[in-house]
Amino acid sequence: MKLFEELLSVIERIIFGIIGVWGANKILMAAGIGGVGLNAVTLTVLGMLGMPGYFLLYAVSIFGRM
Repeated sequence: MKLFEELLSVIERIIFGIIGVWGANKILMAAGIGGVGLNAVTLTVLGMLGMPGYFLLYAVSIFGRM
């Protein structure tokens, strides 16, 4: 049962992460800043780390454009 709960938690973080990345990309594209792409690495980071992973992805993206 514990494994099922952990798996469900990871899936929820991935789903909400996709929605968050999509929304943040819309806002940042309007400001002229490139967004983060959705791929297997992005989904893995979001699923494993949750919100800290979300901020990490955007920090790396913005730092890489400097």
